[in-house]
Amino acid sequence: MKPMSHPAAVDQPQRLSELFRILLNCGFFGSVLPSVQKMVAQMRLPKRLIEDALVVLVKEEAIALDADGHYRRIYPANVAEGVRTRIGVLTERNIFMRYFEVYQDYLIGLGQIFGGAGLDLVFAHELVSAESKIIALEELIRAGVTGFVIIGRSDEQFRAALKATGIPAILCGNTTIEQRDFACVCSDNLFGMKNLVARLQAMGHRRIAYYTTASRSHEGYRHRIIGYRNAMEDAQLETYEELIQENRHSPDSARLAAEAYLGLQRRSNAPTAVVCACDREAFELISELEKLGIQVPGDVSVAGFENSLINALSPIPLTTVDIFALEMGRMAGELLLLELKAPQQPVRVVMPSLLLERASVVPPGIAVG
Repeated sequence: MKPMSHPAAVDQPQRLSELFRILLNCGFFGSVLPSVQKMVAQMRLPKRLIEDALVVLVKEEAIALDADGHYRRIYPANVAEGVRTRIGVLTERNIFMRYFEVYQDYLIGLGQIFGGAGLDLVFAHELVSAESKIIALEELIRAGVTGFVIIGRSDEQFRAALKATGIPAILCGNTTIEQRDFACVCSDNLFGMKNLVARLQAMGHRRIAYYTTASRSHEGYRHRIIGYRNAMEDAQLETYEELIQENRHSPDSARLAAEAYLGLQRRSNAPTAVVCACDREAFELISELEKLGIQVPGDVSVAGFENSLINALSPIPLTTVDIFALEMGRMAGELLLLELKAPQQPVRVVMPSLLLERASVVPPGIAVG
C-alpha cells in the first residue's frame, strides 16, 4: 500500500476531478456531463472549485467543451478489448446529489485501486431499505459483478443475503463497524473525538458541547459521542448535550441546535466550544449560529470531524479530525483484491485519525478581529 497521504494536503480541484473521472469511466454521466450550474446546485460546492476540477479533466483530455458549451466525454481510441472484471459498489447515498462528504472520498480511493488493477466499477446507489439493497445485489450479480464494496449501513437481513451469494465483499465506512460477517475498513472514531475534546480542554475550554443528528443510527457516530463523554469525564467536566438532534440531517436540525445554544447563552452558561460529529453538521451549525448573531470563533469555537471536501463551503477554515477517507477506500479496495484471489478471514481495519487545527477554534475569551 502507498504511504499515508494527508487529504488536507490534496489539491481540492484534483480531488474532485478524480471523482468525476471515476463516474465518467463507469458511465454514470453518459456522454455529457451536467452543466456547471447543475453541479453547483446538486453538490453544493463552490462554482470555482467545480470549474477548476473540469479544467483538470480537459487538460488530461478526458473531456472536451463542445460548441454548445457542454462538457463531453472523450473516449480513448485504444480501449482494451474483452470483458473486464466488474466490482459492484452499493451505497445508501446519492453519489452526485448531496454534499460532497467522505463517501465520495471512499469512491475515489476505490477507483484508484481498482482502476490500477484493470477492474471496472458499477454503482447502485440511493438504497435505503434492506429490500432495495437485496434487489440491487441480484441485479448486479446478473450483470456479471464478481465482488462487492458496501458503503453505508448494512443490516442483518442484507448481510445474510450478501453472504449467501458467496461473492467476496468488503464493508467500507463507519456506519456499520461492529458486525463480524465481513471484513470492514473504518476509522478510529472514539480516539479521534476524545483527542479533539482533550485539545480543546488544553486550550482552556471547560464548557464543551456536542452536536450531532445521528448518534443512534450510525455506529461510528455512537463511538464519537462516547469519545466526547470519556474525554469530559476524564477531565471531571460536565457534558453539554442540549444541542443533540435525533432527526438525521433534517433541514431544521442545525437551526434547532443553534436556538438551543442561544438559550444556554441567555442563561449565561453557554459552552465556549462545540464539537460536531461531522464536518457537514459543523458547517450547517456555523451558518445557523451566525444567523442568530453568534460569531465563530469570536463567541464560540466550532470543530467538525472527517475532513471532508465540504470544508470548501465553510466561511472559516474548520478545525476537524482527519479520518483519511481516501486511504479507507484504497484499503477496502486492496482487501477485496486479496479476497478475489483467495478467501480471507474477516478483519476490521481501523485507520488512524489526525487532529487538524484551523481558524474555527481559538482559546476561550480571545478576541477575533
